[in-house]
Amino acid sequence: MFGRHTRLNVEHIPALCEEDDCRRPFQEILRGWKHQLKLVKEGRQKQPSLWRPLLHTFRKPLLLSATLVFAVSITRIGETVLLGYIIRFFQTSDAKHQQGYLWALGLSLAVLLRVILGHQCFFLSLRMGFQARSGLIALLYRKALTLPASAATSTGQIVNLISNDVQCFENASTMVHYIWVGPVELIIVAVLLYVELGWSAFIGVIAVLLLIPLHSMFSRRFAYLRALTAKFRDDRIRSTGDLLSGIELIKLSAWEVPLEKRVNEQRDREMKMLLLRRILDATRANS
Repeated sequence: MFGRHTRLNVEHIPALCEEDDCRRPFQEILRGWKHQLKLVKEGRQKQPSLWRPLLHTFRKPLLLSATLVFAVSITRIGETVLLGYIIRFFQTSDAKHQQGYLWALGLSLAVLLRVILGHQCFFLSLRMGFQARSGLIALLYRKALTLPASAATSTGQIVNLISNDVQCFENASTMVHYIWVGPVELIIVAVLLYVELGWSAFIGVIAVLLLIPLHSMFSRRFAYLRALTAKFRDDRIRSTGDLLSGIELIKLSAWEVPLEKRVNEQRDREMKMLLLRRILDATRANS
């Protein structure tokens, strides 16, 4: 109704709930980061770790999402087991109908439970990643506002971190549990396949394991391209900042065209790296 009768303003947007406000994760991460710096200063630690404040801040949703991920994996495996029992039921002529109904009911409940738990797990993990990203962005903005002009880290580098690297925490929030769930699920599936097929089941397991070096190679290449993209973006932001800060001298000396060409070349290099990253990411997702 606001958009129909009056112009929408910032005041019309509802406020975030307290859990999604960036102040709470920002304060907890900042408190943990200061503790890490204190440990380094006292000589009890070689270098500060950002993971420890993050794990301490989001320990509760992390444990809850880990439980949900494990439950989803168990129900997914249970679906295949129940489906096998249903197939055996139809292959047996003297099987009781009540037994078939029970297997079908169990399979339906397993699918329903997996869908419900899967959506809850995805929502909880994505919300945790969003909160971590907002807290880290607030922490980086705080650093940018207190950064002296003579610092080795430029404001452009911090802007690059905010616009690019922090997003990785949100992307990783939905996949971090598969680091430990994947091996557990692989072991359970390998045992079930061995019971059904014998030693020939391990051929499929070996084929899955052979894909790990391929994905590792893609990950290393992707990390290299991301670092190269960050470098090109930082150069472009620094050049743009220098151009804007000295715009009067540039206009007076008629240097607009060569400097504009330089910024455009830096932007073209950055876009080429972004395109390569997207191609590599699509290849990795479909391999």
